[in-house]
Amino acid sequence: MARPSKIDRLPGEVREAIGRLRERGHTIDEILAHLRTLGVDTISRTGLGEHVQKLDAIGERIRQSRELARALIEKYGEGDEDKLARANIELMHDFVFRLQTAVVDGEPVELSTLDAQRLSATLRNLQTSARADIDLAKARKAWAAEQALKLDQAVEQVAARRGLSREAVTDLKAEFLGIG
Repeated sequence: MARPSKIDRLPGEVREAIGRLRERGHTIDEILAHLRTLGVDTISRTGLGEHVQKLDAIGERIRQSRELARALIEKYGEGDEDKLARANIELMHDFVFRLQTAVVDGEPVELSTLDAQRLSATLRNLQTSARADIDLAKARKAWAAEQALKLDQAVEQVAARRGLSREAVTDLKAEFLGIG
């Protein structure tokens, strides 16, 4: 793999400043002038240009991912946890495929054993989390249905004891349970 560029070896604050300036629409020359005011004179315009191109490419990928996420939410809806979990897993599979086929600085991206283990753990955690979310949503629905049944039964018992008409019972259920 290629060695870190001069910009990659700069302190984090300087790299973050480059990113912020680029995000705000500053040109390469403006960013370079700012670097000079910070005392950074080892960076060439070409090197900065290449770095900015990488930042722009990463920004574009992030925008695409966000658009895809929005489209998935529109397609599946925010409330359908099972479909969203599957969509998240599909997104992660797509990410892994893109990572495996990516090229940085003319060389293929290589994953170390540790990186592969971390990615695998992330996929497992995502799947476990998705399952837990689905289970929680099902439990909430079951609890709500159980409470509604108890309330329905209580209304029927009180109505029978008080001699309420069927119309009154129907009105109470409509008011408390939203049913007729």
